[in-house]
Amino acid sequence: MDKRKAKKKTVSAYKSTPIVLTDEAWVDASSGGFDRKLLLIRDTFKKKGDELTGTFIGRRAGKFGELYDIDLENGEQVTLPSSSALKYRMEGVKEGQMVKIIYAGDEVSKGGRTFRQFAVKVKK
Repeated sequence: MDKRKAKKKTVSAYKSTPIVLTDEAWVDASSGGFDRKLLLIRDTFKKKGDELTGTFIGRRAGKFGELYDIDLENGEQVTLPSSSALKYRMEGVKEGQMVKIIYAGDEVSKGGRTFRQFAVKVKK
């Protein structure tokens, strides 16, 4: 074990109350972080009609683009990375809304590139 990782740092807001920070007190903020499961689009939406339904918690910047935090109906908390097609469809979704993301199948762009198309619906 690396000795640098095991070191404890003491930070004090008040001289009489030290706060001890250890590596266990931190979670990795990349690739979903915040104890959320990162769902990959290719693994989550395999066939046309596959869907994901839950409460939209919010969007945030990720290493390779926007990330969407969603609390699923079964109670699972997940993060879904964006794609160009999904980002366009998610623009009107507000925090706290029930959202349903449906895989509409593969389409071909004007440039001849195949991409995954989505339909995004919100509850009235």
